[in-house]
Amino acid sequence: MTKNFLVLDFETTGLDHTIEQVTEIAAIKYDEQLNEIEAYHSYVNLHVEHGLSDFIKKLTGITEAMLATGVPEKDAMAKLAKMIDPQTIVVAQYAPFDFAYLSNHGIYPEVYFCTKTLTNLYEPKEKSGLSDTCKRNGIVLENAHTAMADARATKEVLQLRLSQGLKNYNNTITIQADRPLKFLPQNTKQLIDMKALKDGSYTI
Repeated sequence: MTKNFLVLDFETTGLDHTIEQVTEIAAIKYDEQLNEIEAYHSYVNLHVEHGLSDFIKKLTGITEAMLATGVPEKDAMAKLAKMIDPQTIVVAQYAPFDFAYLSNHGIYPEVYFCTKTLTNLYEPKEKSGLSDTCKRNGIVLENAHTAMADARATKEVLQLRLSQGLKNYNNTITIQADRPLKFLPQNTKQLIDMKALKDGSYTI
């Protein structure tokens, strides 16, 4: 079988996967040439007691009313899991964040790309957030912080970085001493210090 890519993005009630939940899921499967095969999108029923903060509502545009008819989180994750086969490379803008929520449901991608890491590798002195990366590289990102828009933009960043020769940096995460990782994806093979990238002691 040829490889395929599953680009995913989650919106959540907060940053800590141990006490927060996913509120919106987008997952798009692409073939080896990055042609779209299928897409899945769903809102997720709100189940954390503290609900949605005003900050999250403003950031994502998601409201309690939108989640009232959402699916249970376990059902959404089960659907996503079925989109992953042995040839699937899972892609996320910041894998330590999204994969933390995957781990809550026993999903641990074997092969992955973190596009934030790829941007840090290729442009170590630039901001690597999705919006900044897209703006700098002429990638359209409308409705940022909505799951499907972010997932489609993440695919464009992946395509750009693969064309720039970063195909061997799968299962790799860049780290910063002043921003310790809260979650390290299982199957990570390589950690690269941002300090070494910025001072040139590590080059790609």
